[in-house]
Amino acid sequence: MLTDTHCRNAKPKPKLYRLTDHRGLCLEVKPSGVKAWRYRFTLEGKASMFALGEYPAVSLAEARDRCEAARQLVKQGINPAQQRQIDRIKQASDAEITFEKVAREWLQTKDWEDITKNRRLDMLERVVFGEIGQMPIRAVTPAHVLGILQHTVKRGAPTVAAEAFPSV
Repeated sequence: MLTDTHCRNAKPKPKLYRLTDHRGLCLEVKPSGVKAWRYRFTLEGKASMFALGEYPAVSLAEARDRCEAARQLVKQGINPAQQRQIDRIKQASDAEITFEKVAREWLQTKDWEDITKNRRLDMLERVVFGEIGQMPIRAVTPAHVLGILQHTVKRGAPTVAAEAFPSV
């Protein structure tokens, strides 16, 4: 098993080499001097390697934790590299779904007259969207809403606050 001292003292050689830890974890030392953690695994009869990060940014203990998480995915028959790609795509799409986008779609579903929709949209643009409009919808918390309501009431517009979040 590796120790942090082994990792720190690993020097680059003319060819890439690997220092093995255990259960598929290894530290890859490249001729450029870059040290990278890799997890070697076999899935459906095919051998693969999964990048876990670069040393020293990712410590030995953290590399072991990441390796264990990847090992659990492999046990379930999931390729950790593909899972990481799926997670990144999901995270990017979640970030695209902003409060403003949801609010605008919500307004379109209402059976209101156009003048009412326009008035509500104008109020949202003035009061709400500047504060939380560009935030991912999953990141908006009750504290954000309460802050907007309190600020609006303090500036003397309680009816606007009630119109901004009618169900609160």
